[in-house]
Amino acid sequence: MCHVSKYVTLGNANFLAGKYQKAIEFFKKAIELDSSNSEYHYNLGNSLVVLHKYHDAIQAYQKAIKHNNNEPDYYNNLALSYRASGNLSEALSVFHRGLKIHPDSQILLENYHITKKINKTLN
Repeated sequence: MCHVSKYVTLGNANFLAGKYQKAIEFFKKAIELDSSNSEYHYNLGNSLVVLHKYHDAIQAYQKAIKHNNNEPDYYNNLALSYRASGNLSEALSVFHRGLKIHPDSQILLENYHITKKINKTLN
């Protein structure tokens, strides 16, 4: 098994075991070896979100989208990270951008409407 595959496998295993900090370390090593793989950035973002490191997760999801904008989950998780960090306007913007590319995505549509309701309630 090549090094990058080993790191990704270890990152996934640690994530599933609830060892998120360890997962972050392995995903970062995988990214060092292949920084253009969107999935590695996405998995890093997912690990960071669980630890409430939203700023870092946002950066990871942005990189995932930069390398592959054809994954609705990337937009969804980026928007949810903005929402969790309290930036509802940016969350709505990301949902909107994602829906322009993926108009049939149920998860984007559902979370967009939930975020709109939250935003309306708070304003």
